[in-house]
Amino acid sequence: MARDIAKLAGMGSAASVNVGGGLGAISKDKVVYLDPSEEILYDPAKNIRARILMEKNKDELIALRLTMDREDQLQPIKVYPLPPELLDPKRPKMKYGVGFGHRRTLSCLLTSADSELIGPAPRKVMAMVDTEWLKKGRAYQLNCQIQENKARKGLNYVEEGQAIRDYRDALSLETGKSIPQRLLMDMFDYTEKTLGYLMLAAEFNELAKEACHQKILTDLDSLVTFDAVCRVNLPFAEAVYKSLEDTEAPRTR
Repeated sequence: MARDIAKLAGMGSAASVNVGGGLGAISKDKVVYLDPSEEILYDPAKNIRARILMEKNKDELIALRLTMDREDQLQPIKVYPLPPELLDPKRPKMKYGVGFGHRRTLSCLLTSADSELIGPAPRKVMAMVDTEWLKKGRAYQLNCQIQENKARKGLNYVEEGQAIRDYRDALSLETGKSIPQRLLMDMFDYTEKTLGYLMLAAEFNELAKEACHQKILTDLDSLVTFDAVCRVNLPFAEAVYKSLEDTEAPRTR
């Protein structure tokens, strides 16, 4: 059954969506260089990474931009032609949306207003245009984004758990079949325990999610335990959270 569903989705395994080293396997379209401020419509809602993290982690985006300025952009992002309803006559050059590569897009948008180490203008971003992206379905798009993030700057546990849940739901809707856990384990190369914990992470208590986003706790087992504490005794969990925020406090768990 898992093989049949994977076939219906157009992806037999993670290897069949090799965004890390074989972008040509996904799209046969050309590579272009786009102005991210004039030609790309960046929609945070399309980004599977937590929106708040992308906004807060400017230092990380600056570091990425400086690396690209120094060593060039080694891999293109993926963009797609915007549907007619999103085209704006007042901004005729803005013709593309971001399939994956949101961090690189945001980094290329930075200017000297964000850091004195960056030039006065945005950097053009190397992109591969996939004219079929919107036709391939949400499950395909989510799988590409998950694999891309795993190959580069990894998602945190909450982000990855939510992305896998969204992928499962989208694939189930598109195929009209229930998605077995084994298919997800094979596709994302996880043990049953790890996958189960990631799926739990998508439904963590908000304090546990914050502990993950802010890297207060970085171990998945510890986060699952902390989430259980949040649900049983939130005041105690809040006290634990505050103690973990204190960099001078003992690191004993």
